[in-house]
Formats: sequence, structure tokens, C-alpha cells
Amino acid sequence: MTGFIFVAAIASGAYQFTPATKLDYDVNVVFDGFLPLMGGNEGVADVKFGVQVNGLEPKDGGLRSTIELTAFELSFNGGKIPMLDVESARAYFPKAEVLSTAQGKVLKNSAPEVSLPVRLPGLDVRRFPDITYLPVEFDPKGLEVGSTWSFDRMFGDTPMHYECVAVKETGGTLTEISVKVSQDYEVLEDETLEIVPELKGATSRVKTTLRGTGTVLFDTKRGAAVKVDMANSSTSVVTDIKSGKQSTRKLDSKLSVKLKGFEMPGAGSAAAPATGPTTPIQTVAGWFQGAWNAGQDLWNQGVGYATLARMAMGVFLSQIPGGGQFFRFLFGG
Repeated sequence: MTGFIFVAAIASGAYQFTPATKLDYDVNVVFDGFLPLMGGNEGVADVKFGVQVNGLEPKDGGLRSTIELTAFELSFNGGKIPMLDVESARAYFPKAEVLSTAQGKVLKNSAPEVSLPVRLPGLDVRRFPDITYLPVEFDPKGLEVGSTWSFDRMFGDTPMHYECVAVKETGGTLTEISVKVSQDYEVLEDETLEIVPELKGATSRVKTTLRGTGTVLFDTKRGAAVKVDMANSSTSVVTDIKSGKQSTRKLDSKLSVKLKGFEMPGAGSAAAPATGPTTPIQTVAGWFQGAWNAGQDLWNQGVGYATLARMAMGVFLSQIPGGGQFFRFLFGG
């Protein structure tokens, strides 16, 4: 059975997961704009994490794999949130077993239904495989340059639509896929910007339009995505339920996923330009420039430090029974 799946995967350019599969990815997601953090803030949230994927024996006619965090770091406006490291993040992103088709459609995911203490759009525990190592679903007809296909995936309660084009092939095994995504959805929020299921208790109705473009590099020989770059932009129209007053939120996000050790064929590191010896004057000038830049950075980040402290406290209290209510009592968020 394993041999059949392996041959079919090579023929169709689909994913391959066997007990010998071990993939390590570096992932970076950057959000820039309005963020639903502690009452709503404009800023930049930068999430960096490592992911390890291990293949298992096929089962129930599908491919099996596990996904787990190996590193995690979250910062806001340049300031790292110290209380949310890889160990605490694993409470929300625990190791999970995934059953998928060779084309990349997730059939089962053992990840629990949990919510992050800090809500960031797109960081869905149940959709973790979809934004990392299973970035696209393939057409069963096969993968060749010029082929086009589309599919939908559920993110939250609404589908995200994908349109794909196999653009070109490099080195005989790498296929570049152009990807466009779109999603329109509506949610209800309470006064703390938390999503609520019913109109009762809601203060705002939020309609969001998301559009994005990017590329996926897929290694047909290895049966794995080796590089993903996506840029999304969303606009939300917020309507106050009582007054009818409207406001607009904008949020841009960038996703980068790269298989550790992967380099494009023919890519080499450029030699550093030759430089002469550093003079004492240059050393002093460099020191003053560095000190000035550091001072400017601290000044620029100062606006975000109050929010950063509140976020850190929120993360800490969220892990204590009743801590979330205590946080709202203290900070009104």
C-alpha cells in the first residue's frame, strides 16, 4: 500500500508522508494594522515559530503525519512578550496527528478546540497544518506547468477560496505555484472585541473582506512544500449595533514558511565586499550612530510598551482559573 501511494504521489506531484519523513520549517507571520489586542490597537505583531513534521504509516486510505512546535516567539511593536515562549505556546498548539489525502486535503486533525489568549487573525489551532506544511490542495488530475485549479478551505465558519496556477518548473523537481485567496465573513463582537455567537451581548457587527496573493514552491520529488510566501490584506467595516455608526479597520499580514536547509538551485551566498581597517574615528562614529538608533527605537516603541505589558499580563492570567475575568476587572479589556 505504501509503495502504491509513493508512486502515485510522484506521478501527480502530491504530498508524501512515510515513517521516514522528517521536515523542519521556519515560519514567520507579521500582522500590521488594527489588531484585536486588549481593546484594539494599531501596531505590528510579529510571530516566529519552528515546526517539525514527521510522517507515519498510511491509514484509512490517507497519509498520516504529526506536527509540533519547536520554537515560538511573539512580539508587539518590536517588544518581545516574555511570558509566551515555546513551552507555554504548546498548551495552545500541542502536538497533533493529521490525516490527509495525497492532494493535501485535511481529513482529520487531533488538535483540540482551544483559543489563544491573544487573538490574531489566521492563527487557528485547527488550521495549523494548512498555513504551514499543507499550503495548497492539488488537483487529482496532476501537476504540470500551466495547469489551473481552485478549492475552498474552511477558516472559522466561512470558506476561504483558493485559485492556483502552476507557473514554472525549476531544476526538474521544483514547481512554482501562484496562489490567490479570498474570503468574506461577518462576526459579532462584544465591547472587549471578543467574538460572540449571538446578537445578545454583542455591541458591534463586523464585516471583513480579505484578499491575498503569494507563491508556493513544491518539490515534486520529495513530495513537500519547501517555501511559502503570502501577503494578505483585509478591510473590516464595523457597525455599532445601537447607534449604527460605522468605522473601518485595516490589517495587512505576511506569511513566510521555509523548509530548513532549502536553497534555490544555483543560489549562492554573495561574497562580502572588501573593506579596509576600521579607524578609531570610524569606531567612535559607529558607536554614536548605534546609540542614537537604539534611543530612537526605544522612543518609537514607547507607545507600544503599555499595551505590551497588558498583553503579557493577559497571557499570564489566562493560564490561571478565573484569571481572564480578573484581567478584565483590572484593565477593562
